[in-house]
Amino acid sequence: MVKKQSINILFSYSLARRNGKDDSFTLHPLVHSWLQHRLRSDSARLFDILARSLKRLHAIGALHHDPSNFDPQLREKFHALCRRLLPHLLALYREIQLQNFQTTDARLFSLLVPLKFLSDVLQHNTHYSEQYQLLRLVAASREFELGADSVSNDIFLTSVYKPLGWNSASRFFLSESITWYEKALSCMECIYGPDSKEQIEVLSHIGLSLHDLHKHKEAQEYLYKAFSIHEKAFGPDILDHLKGSLYLWLANTIISLGDFKEAMILLGKSLQIMEKCLGPDCLESTYIFQSMGDVCRLQGNNTNARNYYERGLSISERILGPHHPTISFSLMRLGDMYQLEGQLDKAISLYERCILIRERIFGRLNVMTTEPMLEKAKSIFSQGNHSKAYSLFEEVIQIRKEVLGSGVKTYQAIHAMARAMMKEDKNSRVALGYLENVKENYERTLGVDRYNTVVVCFDLALALHKLEEDIPRALELARHCRDFYESRIAQSEEYRHNFKLAEDLIVLLENYM
Repeated sequence: MVKKQSINILFSYSLARRNGKDDSFTLHPLVHSWLQHRLRSDSARLFDILARSLKRLHAIGALHHDPSNFDPQLREKFHALCRRLLPHLLALYREIQLQNFQTTDARLFSLLVPLKFLSDVLQHNTHYSEQYQLLRLVAASREFELGADSVSNDIFLTSVYKPLGWNSASRFFLSESITWYEKALSCMECIYGPDSKEQIEVLSHIGLSLHDLHKHKEAQEYLYKAFSIHEKAFGPDILDHLKGSLYLWLANTIISLGDFKEAMILLGKSLQIMEKCLGPDCLESTYIFQSMGDVCRLQGNNTNARNYYERGLSISERILGPHHPTISFSLMRLGDMYQLEGQLDKAISLYERCILIRERIFGRLNVMTTEPMLEKAKSIFSQGNHSKAYSLFEEVIQIRKEVLGSGVKTYQAIHAMARAMMKEDKNSRVALGYLENVKENYERTLGVDRYNTVVVCFDLALALHKLEEDIPRALELARHCRDFYESRIAQSEEYRHNFKLAEDLIVLLENYM
């Protein structure tokens, strides 16, 4: 009775509002603040309310969530539920942060499953930084609860390590991602034995992180192992969602190695399986269309590439809305197409939209956000606004140095700025120094006969020719580029074009000597 009277008083002063769809109601922010202030003076009662709230929300979510069911309607219902629960769970997350729980706090042990569910909802709503912090707390608490001798046999920990790996990869902390996945793999091997079907997904994600680290051969080994386990476990004729994903992931590594024909065959198989399992124009088809567009672009078929990118963008916007991070990948690819075609205003507009999406999710100081920033800088430079472009180049380089150190991604940004500098006589010598550093890094980290390394070798030969310095070395570099492209000339229109550029440069250098 007292509760009902109190709620009626809040209604009378417009400090609470009924929900027209059900019997629930919402409280004014001032009421929330007052309640939090009162509760913080009683930590035991506050923890009890936090615990009951988490368990209640977890129970609601568990009724609607089946991770093994890929039915689009069921998944959309769960996404909708996550959006409704998000404000409540974010409030709980902020309170957990304020309480500064220690991993040794035994009160947390009974809340680890609800906290894991809270992290799932944060992931579905692209709150990746909050998800990461919460998962670290859950993992450390569980490890402390079990002790070092029992960690490797705990199924729950594998369900925490896997999203930690996914989260780290999503924020482009790829080495950390592999570490989390390897911890999950170690647990699975202890629980299920070697080469079990439960390891397929983890092996695949290690392969994907290696692929993003430009270790394509190692990536293929993990993906082929995952594929082999799948066929042994389920038989070669089973066409499920996981097999469709494996075809897609294998295709992407093969694209990076230049076998476009084989890649398109695998992508076709992936699309066929996904449409059979999930229906036409399912979300997974977005990623397949992006990869098909990549193949067409690399083969010089820009019209087909744009069609694939636009189709993928249309599907993902319809399913996820206009601000989801998945949208940004299609925006990037379409922006790249317009940049190649010289439609710079359109390219910049798409890059700016991509930046806004990623900055909202990952923050400004994140490698994912710097990708559209870098492409925007290139487009701005091509428009003639060099000072603004250099400022953006330097911001990208600084962010990547702070986040990744002297890795490939950092030197890719330096390479992009050096290529821009080469177009200005006053900066050619500075550009030459940058190109030497990039070449040294690529050869050390990627290898001599890799596409990125060959591109910087060609740029270095051009710089030496322009500055009329060390022409014999420039000729040696140009010949190396020509030989690389000649051996791969059938793979793409881009390789044929680059082969012709290398031959033309060789003629210029030979005439100069």
